Amino acid sequence: MFWMLLLVLSPLNVRSQEECGVPLQVGQSRVVVGSEAPPGAFPWIASLMYCLEDEMPFCKTHRDYGSCAGTVINNRQVLTAAHCVVRRNPLSKFVLDAVILGAVSLNESLLNGVAYVISDTIVHPNYEYVEPVAENHDIALLNLKDVVEFTDFIKPICLPTLPDLLTKDFVGYNPFVAGWGTTKDAQGTTYSRSHVLLYQQIPVVGQEACQKYFERVIKPTQICAGTVGNGACFGDSGSALMQPYQGRYYIIGIVSYGYYCTEDGNVEEPSVYTRITSHIDWITSNR
Repeated sequence: MFWMLLLVLSPLNVRSQEECGVPLQVGQSRVVVGSEAPPGAFPWIASLMYCLEDEMPFCKTHRDYGSCAGTVINNRQVLTAAHCVVRRNPLSKFVLDAVILGAVSLNESLLNGVAYVISDTIVHPNYEYVEPVAENHDIALLNLKDVVEFTDFIKPICLPTLPDLLTKDFVGYNPFVAGWGTTKDAQGTTYSRSHVLLYQQIPVVGQEACQKYFERVIKPTQICAGTVGNGACFGDSGSALMQPYQGRYYIIGIVSYGYYCTEDGNVEEPSVYTRITSHIDWITSNR
């Protein structure tokens, strides 16, 4: 088995807000066609693993590494998009099983990566899915079976509970987004999911400007970010929109939906994110 499965319950080590959001190292690149994120740059990023349902609970067959992501918020929970959790196709034989923490490369070695089994999930009670995208409250919590052991490569991000952040709409800010989403090949003719974590800074777009790109109404519980050629893509679902503030990273959004990338792996419009400050009470009440 090429990934390490943590089976022993570790001592409780919930990190306080004072210990969250500090990476091992940082840099800049592009999430769609950019450079690899160095190990520890975003130690809260998780890759979701889906298992063949007939093999549960001793899963041997996995798929879709990197098809959805999540964010560690404490030593027992990962925050992600609800549409990454709720199985929309009843014929699908794969179900959400575990998360990989600490890895930036999803190849067979999974350097620094540790798999944690998911014990149960909590989907926002008002989550709406209207084909083909999540309409509203696209947010879910993954409760892990075992306590996460924090390292230089596995740490929690901060929640935006500070008064200064709770009241911001973040328009004009340039937060980070990271994920294993779509990239173009060397010939620039086809595109596929990246096996390495890629990231970039993107601009937050006002609701009125964002609405021009979508027929669906952009709600106050959502936040838009990205621009032409610069943003999240298919496979980045559930990833965090991360704002640096006073030396720490805070999660301000979760990748919910947008348009598919073009054939060269670029985005053409902003993407829509679930706004974390609109859901902070729900998150904290389920911790």
